[in-house]
Amino acid sequence: FAYLFKHYELDRYEVLFYTFPVTKNSYEICKMNSDQIGYEVIEQGFICYPVWAEDGQHIYYIDYSQGGVIKKDAQDISAPGELVYALDRNVMFLRHHEFLELFMFSYKDGTGQNRLLAYDYNNGTTTELTQGGYDESTPSSSKVDDWIYFSRKVNDTRDIYRRKLDGSIEEVVYEDPEYNLSSFNMSVDGKFLITPKHVDGEGYVVFYDIERHRVIYELKLPVDGVPLYTSLSNDNKAIFFITGTPYNYNEPRNMYRMALDGTQLFQMTNLNDKVAGRPLVR
Repeated sequence: FAYLFKHYELDRYEVLFYTFPVTKNSYEICKMNSDQIGYEVIEQGFICYPVWAEDGQHIYYIDYSQGGVIKKDAQDISAPGELVYALDRNVMFLRHHEFLELFMFSYKDGTGQNRLLAYDYNNGTTTELTQGGYDESTPSSSKVDDWIYFSRKVNDTRDIYRRKLDGSIEEVVYEDPEYNLSSFNMSVDGKFLITPKHVDGEGYVVFYDIERHRVIYELKLPVDGVPLYTSLSNDNKAIFFITGTPYNYNEPRNMYRMALDGTQLFQMTNLNDKVAGRPLVR
């Protein structure tokens, strides 16, 4: 993984994210280039969790007022969105598994446990991914394999697991007895993942080698604050993250971009009364 930390100049990337005011009375799905050019509000309303579609020209997101997943043209934002999946439960998370052509969700069952759900939009089938009484959330995936990664509550913390869609194989990926591994993203090539971490008020981005089951590197943030969400560009050269206080939505949160070695730090948003959330890059 030494190639990950060579110095290079970052390209320009297109970033999809959402914002909401600290009053939480409305939501906006936005996109912008990593050089702060091309900022657009794609949609507003009781909506959240945007993800890129396969073609890179459309996005999917959850519209709670319509009760389902919407597909919308991210280039022609005046065009109306299309309801592509009507949800029968209140989901809290949406991810797109491009390799398996699935939507993946987290939702709470009747006991308050987090569970995972997958929807195959080609044949219209729904699969319950969580079996038994486990508390599992925040699914993720690479673009090259059929693993579904997720966070499972184990004792008092959350660890990262992966399993096949049919449940035939399940593996522990990354365990940490002291820190919640609940927000993470895979590299496109499926070789490593990144996850935020904070220790004594200091923020880190952890790089983890999936096959060797070991931490590659812990990068201390060159900016004050705790990284709450982290994601990678498709070329594995840029990290995007949000800073803020965990579980505190009454303070603004802003989005940053930097190289994997911690250089070329750039603050992409300057929000004074809004919270930025979950950047996804292409």
